[in-house]
Amino acid sequence: MSVSFIDVHTFDGKLNGLFKPSHKYTIDEKDKKFKELIQLLSNPSAVKAVQTIITDLHNGGNLQPENNIDASDILIHLLHLKDNPDIIKGIEEQLSDATHLGMCPSGRCTRLLQLWVAFES
Repeated sequence: MSVSFIDVHTFDGKLNGLFKPSHKYTIDEKDKKFKELIQLLSNPSAVKAVQTIITDLHNGGNLQPENNIDASDILIHLLHLKDNPDIIKGIEEQLSDATHLGMCPSGRCTRLLQLWVAFES
């Protein structure tokens, strides 16, 4: 069986307005929550992805300018949905895949945005 992948850059400039955060979190708040998230993850690739997101909190590396979306903003809002047992599983799966298929801001944002749309709806 052949598996095909859609290039996440296909969505550059097409996702504006899908993520409208209700609250703005500080870098320190994100850093703390993301470190807590690492403790919940069992997949080393997902842990690596979260560590990259933490590092990039300080240098703007989570921002996808084509859609004006920051992956850290999506991730912090997803963590506030963690009462749903599937949210952590989804985060772990998407971020693990991202480390293998592309950790660019577009890849991070597109993958996390898929979860946001699925769980927030």
